[in-house]
Amino acid sequence: MKAFERTLDMRPLMLETFLCSLAMMSFMALLGPIARKLAISAWQAGAVMSVGGLTLALFARSWGRISDRVGRRKILLLALGGFACSNLALSGFLVSALDQTAISAFGVWLGLLVLKAVSGGFYAAIPVASAALVAEHVQGEDRGKALAGLGAASGLGMIAGPGLIASTANQGLTLPLLLSAALPFVAWLVMWRALPQGLHVKFKHQEQVTGRNCHFYGPAGVAFVSMLCVSIAQVTVGFYALDRLHLTVEAASVAAGIVLTMVGLALVVAQIILRRLGGVPQRWMTWGSAVSALGFASVIYADRLWLMGVGYFFAALGMGWIFPSVLAWAMHTSSAAQQGLVAGTVSAAQGLGIVVGPIVGASIYGLSMQGPYVLIALLMAATGLWCLTRR
Repeated sequence: MKAFERTLDMRPLMLETFLCSLAMMSFMALLGPIARKLAISAWQAGAVMSVGGLTLALFARSWGRISDRVGRRKILLLALGGFACSNLALSGFLVSALDQTAISAFGVWLGLLVLKAVSGGFYAAIPVASAALVAEHVQGEDRGKALAGLGAASGLGMIAGPGLIASTANQGLTLPLLLSAALPFVAWLVMWRALPQGLHVKFKHQEQVTGRNCHFYGPAGVAFVSMLCVSIAQVTVGFYALDRLHLTVEAASVAAGIVLTMVGLALVVAQIILRRLGGVPQRWMTWGSAVSALGFASVIYADRLWLMGVGYFFAALGMGWIFPSVLAWAMHTSSAAQQGLVAGTVSAAQGLGIVVGPIVGASIYGLSMQGPYVLIALLMAATGLWCLTRR
């Protein structure tokens, strides 16, 4: 990594990733209380959450292709600026809606959908351009380590987001909304100062695989299945705590928060391990799929909160090995000039998983409480077997 650190400092990229993840998770943590206060139904709040995945699926590839042509710095600054401004507009709209009753609940929901779609459209470019920027400067096994660093920063944002809300929500919802809106502006300033001009470079030793030998759609398929499983697990965790653990609504909310905090912690731990040890991406994907399958399978039998937390922890531990590795593998199969397109394809696949997952999870849960966990355990086991054949 030393040669890489001389050409591009990872710290600004990791800080930018952390701040954007913190902003996103803070909004997600606020959405429930906001929906309750503004009389927005649960399915409407779910639609607002899903629109982020939809915009990622729709725009990630296009952003990646554009960043291949015009450079990562320009796209990162444009996307961060757009994300910051649209996030500020979203927060301002909600503050205004909370302070007055002139806007109907349906009108607030439509405004939320539109502004969240705009925010998500800009955000779709950020992980794509960041990953492509890393790929331009890192080759071989070090690429997976660098991407794991970004993943660890994102996981820290997932953990810190609910904590930020919990520490400021006692003063009302306005302060946490404004704080979450300020974070992307800080990220923009960091990248504006840290990214010098002329960073759009090619590898000295290109790892070009084109035509019939270009296999990055396989890794994109793994990214879709993995994110589909994550989304199913996220949408069912609260219901499972209610029905399986026989908790009250309030206690189930606390339980879901504890479990999701364990998920964020596991993601950080997993990617620190990957960053330290390194290795072939396919090997980490195989192990990650196996560990995730076992974690999800154990939730089927969990009748205590700590057992459910342990199951989710190991499922997330495996996912923390899969996500950076699948991106590193996909980028290894393409030329330097295609890194943005590849990163966009993988992100689009993940966005599609975010959209489809809640629908599939909720539908199966209505038929069987353990059904979603049986499905995702089998999917991850099958993914592990597929990855094993590609090693």
